Amino acid sequence: MPMIEEGIEQLQQEFAQANISTDEPGFYEDPAFIRREAKVPHYLDNYARFVQQQPYSLTYLDRAEPIIHVVSEELQLALKEDGTPEAHAEATLVMSRILEREGVWNYVASGALAMTFPAGSGFEPFSFPAFNVQCGKAIDCSYHWVVAPPFQIIDIAIQACRYPYPFNHLLPKIVWEPSGDPATADLGDFFGANALKEIAKSGMTLEEALDHYLPNYRAGFAPDFPPRIIARLDTQLKYVPTGVVAPENSLEQFTGFKSRGLTAAQIYAQKIRPRLS
Repeated sequence: MPMIEEGIEQLQQEFAQANISTDEPGFYEDPAFIRREAKVPHYLDNYARFVQQQPYSLTYLDRAEPIIHVVSEELQLALKEDGTPEAHAEATLVMSRILEREGVWNYVASGALAMTFPAGSGFEPFSFPAFNVQCGKAIDCSYHWVVAPPFQIIDIAIQACRYPYPFNHLLPKIVWEPSGDPATADLGDFFGANALKEIAKSGMTLEEALDHYLPNYRAGFAPDFPPRIIARLDTQLKYVPTGVVAPENSLEQFTGFKSRGLTAAQIYAQKIRPRLS
């Protein structure tokens, strides 16, 4: 089955025919969805399409936005205190779980993040590529962010990351972006240094490399999930989604990062819930 690209009506029809209930956030865990996903590659992308394309009332958006802000702020603080590289992707997945629990529609995008710093800062551009090669094997090293209407980009990890150069002060604590400008992705956005060497040796073009290493990207994914570029503190940030991921653990099962000894579930119960009450 081809990926659904025609719009929300076709998505609703597809899910209805598969007996998938779309009443609540997180329906990718519906047993019917899981059965369908086992047969159709990249079926999770359709959940993300549904989140992006379904209509939202002003009442819903007015309720969702402050919830998103509170959850983002508390998890960013926890990330800043933890600081380990392994915690960044997990914190984003934790955020997705908490938003689902609060009834906020969202999904986690994975891909590349390219940063271009202000002229005169003395820093060269820096990027998190989506893909690299290590010991001759392809590895996924993608960056993660949350998409939750009304925001197209919610990035809680960008300043909390440990970088090889001291440019954190040129980055925002949190990115909340409702739109962003259309952008064009370059070869270096997708691939790390080792992968670029392999591509150069092979003589492949960008299109050939994408079709080889990311076969779903051009044909099924990119039309619905385009790159977006924004500016914060005079730094340009280009987000290039290449896939969609979903939490596999319940909120109580996340143990990858803690804030002053608090687990993800405890952060939610003791820090976030009181602010939302």
